[in-house]
Amino acid sequence: MATRYEQIIANVQSMINQSAPMTDIDGYLGTQGLTPAQFRKLVEGPTIGGQAKEFFKGIPAGAVGLLETAGVGAAAMLPEGYEEPTRKFIQEKGAALRKPFAPEMGYEETIPRKFGEAVGSTIPFFATGPFGLAGRAAAVGTGAAAGAGEARLAAEEKGVTGDDRALATALGAPVGLLDLVAPQLNIGKKLITRAAVTGGVEGATEAAQKVAQNLIAQGIYNPEQPLFAGAAEEGAYGAGAGALTRFLMDGKHVGHRVHSLLLLKPPVLLVFPQKLDNSHLGKCLSLVKGMKVTALRRSLSVKQKKKKPHGRTVCSRLLSCEISTMC
Repeated sequence: MATRYEQIIANVQSMINQSAPMTDIDGYLGTQGLTPAQFRKLVEGPTIGGQAKEFFKGIPAGAVGLLETAGVGAAAMLPEGYEEPTRKFIQEKGAALRKPFAPEMGYEETIPRKFGEAVGSTIPFFATGPFGLAGRAAAVGTGAAAGAGEARLAAEEKGVTGDDRALATALGAPVGLLDLVAPQLNIGKKLITRAAVTGGVEGATEAAQKVAQNLIAQGIYNPEQPLFAGAAEEGAYGAGAGALTRFLMDGKHVGHRVHSLLLLKPPVLLVFPQKLDNSHLGKCLSLVKGMKVTALRRSLSVKQKKKKPHGRTVCSRLLSCEISTMC
């Protein structure tokens, strides 16, 4: 199905083929809210740089969109008479926050833009992890509210009101909880493995959510709703967003640990012989004058170096000690 802009371009091309005067073409573009300059840019199509820019702009836009949808779902629980003004406030604030990140003309449906929005709507569920019980509670509330809001908005698009809208909203809430599955997983020792597993699970849950939302629509107000409509696309974007988010979040933690061991004042990396018992370890550490060992970590990897600086073999069993001055 052609997008709005594709249809405009096709219509203008048809007018040119029929030798329509430029005044007529400009008039038609005006009715579509386009200037001739904007139309020329539209015909040129998306650029690589433009798509990269839209990916990064899509991240905050996606996060705001998630919170706005969750706000709609949460507002549905308010007493009658309070929901509409609350929703109006939420949607006005959401529109204002999204405005700086609005897509450029012709980039709305590009893959990088939609992928950025998918990442933005995924990050909040990963970001709550470090906050313990409070973070989990926030994630549960956001997921349930977003699922309810999505179902409510979909029903309203079809003109559904009253009990049917309320039922769709209630059924949408548990669907939103599927967003919590992938962020809780941490399977695999290697970063790339964890990212791949998370991406697969996130893709599966996004596809399942879309099917569930379609099932709600089909069972309540739209019997003709295709069950799997949009599921493949949602799953693909979800898989990519989940993998990238896990890679970035875990990579950040790895970088922080390396930084704390090697760069803070004054962490020291000590190299000891491969076979080192606790008594020898204590003697080695006692040689570090005026220092206090605050963390000790035994490396899981063992590598043998062949060079012999100053006639001594450098053994590969590493004990990395984070050292800080006592003063």
